[in-house]
Amino acid sequence: MIKLIFDLICYFDNMCFSGSVNEVLGKLRKKGIAQVGLDAIQPSAFVSGFSHPLLPITVAESSDTVTVAQWGLIPEWVKDAKTGFAISNKTLNARAETLTERKMYAPYVAQRCLIYLDGFYEWQHLYGKTYPHYIYSKSSEYICIGGLYTHSNLVANAALSCTMITTPANELMAKIHNTKLRMPLIIREEDREMWLNGELPDAYSLMKPAHNDYLDAHTIKPIRPQSVNPNDPDLKKPFTYPELAVSQGSLF
Repeated sequence: MIKLIFDLICYFDNMCFSGSVNEVLGKLRKKGIAQVGLDAIQPSAFVSGFSHPLLPITVAESSDTVTVAQWGLIPEWVKDAKTGFAISNKTLNARAETLTERKMYAPYVAQRCLIYLDGFYEWQHLYGKTYPHYIYSKSSEYICIGGLYTHSNLVANAALSCTMITTPANELMAKIHNTKLRMPLIIREEDREMWLNGELPDAYSLMKPAHNDYLDAHTIKPIRPQSVNPNDPDLKKPFTYPELAVSQGSLF
């Protein structure tokens, strides 16, 4: 029971569970990168990790190819679907600080991947309310998130599963994700090969908060993750909350 509580605390302390993949697929195709299985991905302005969507990723063993993985890591020793589903609900994120300590992730620290998103969503807690934000790269067409992957026969339309690694929040994300103080591990293009195929000490040196000048963000209209219309063309558009006007001026 104590171990179960500890695992749940570590799990819910991450909280990077939603992103956008409606534009990144076309951008990856335009780059002329070799692709395998991307047609299986449903373009969406909002994907929740709890629905275990397929995401575009590049894995260490094929660093020049974009392929597909299901969000929610399934250890390779899991053979039945029920157990795999239960575990994948708890492995959407993995804390950078404890990767080598958690038996769920330690065997796969050399199986690193890049997960591609347009951007991601987080909720700021202020005045007894929650305010959704859309976070994206200032300078790149999409965000590359560092993760781990496994091979699994339990994943439909893909042979891989993955988890997103999280780090402590940088200055921007600490203001937005102000209850959990976490953010995804952002891998810059110049660090791509080191992350995928570098020696472990070099890869570990990248597991730190993104520079404060790399990301931008804005508030979006009120949404409920359980009932978001993933095809809403206005979902990611800036939305102003009058009560945040002053704080937004200093935040962004």
